[in-house]
Amino acid sequence: MKSNSKVKLELSLLDKNLEYISFIALLLFWAVAFSSYFSWFYLIEHISNVFILPSITTILFIGLTILNRYPHIFNYSTKITEENKILHYTRATRIIRFLKTIIVFIFMTFTIMMI
Repeated sequence: MKSNSKVKLELSLLDKNLEYISFIALLLFWAVAFSSYFSWFYLIEHISNVFILPSITTILFIGLTILNRYPHIFNYSTKITEENKILHYTRATRIIRFLKTIIVFIFMTFTIMMI
């Protein structure tokens, strides 16, 4: 069996919470964008820029979610063996989850500041 073979990772409570938080934040991000659009409808030429960041964030969110399903293709700084692959795969996917959450919150902050 190859050392970089696929493994079904069990999500910890932290991992599940990060997924939920980032998804809810993304939905909230879109709600903020739409609410600002309808409340500032008379500034349509300026407020249409508000949808650029939620769109980019959604694309990044989906891309990172898909990427997170394949931790065996990541580039690791150590040799992946049968003994350590669960540990490294879990850490790598957790970093991606933190990254997704941070991206959503940072881009939402930028959009709120822009509004």
